[in-house]
Amino acid sequence: MLMLLLIYLTKMKKKMKNNNKFLINELRYNRCSILLDDVEKNYINESVNNLISERGDLELKDITKLIENIYVNSEIRSFSKDHIKGISVDILNRLKKKLNEEVGRNYQTVDPSPISNEKILSDFNIDQTVCPNTGKWIVTYLHKEKREVKYFNSEAESNLFVKHLRVN
Repeated sequence: MLMLLLIYLTKMKKKMKNNNKFLINELRYNRCSILLDDVEKNYINESVNNLISERGDLELKDITKLIENIYVNSEIRSFSKDHIKGISVDILNRLKKKLNEEVGRNYQTVDPSPISNEKILSDFNIDQTVCPNTGKWIVTYLHKEKREVKYFNSEAESNLFVKHLRVN
């Protein structure tokens, strides 16, 4: 009995992994899910992938044709002909949301080096030194070809000022 349960769980895990590779696993209409069999899933997903690769964009009429083909060729009627447009609109919205998510993601950083102050402050040039005569800290910065000099009593004050410059 335990062995049968393990086999069943293994098959279910494989099915779950296979479901994750599809963009569309189910049809939705009016808060109801219509589960698709493997042939229908493959048909919709391959057709959508072909449309995206050929044109780069999806249109409602293309998805409506796909759903009509499933309606005509399916032996089981899980939705009526009146629901085709609503199902197509839902699929289009889900796919566009998914495509927008994928476009915005950055899976790999091109330049893994840390961001330096020069990259952040390209129009700033900051120099922080100690005056040998007075012992005061001097912050000299050049901003848009305007040179400014500030004097501070301690290093902490000068660091705070430099941080403030970098933030603003």
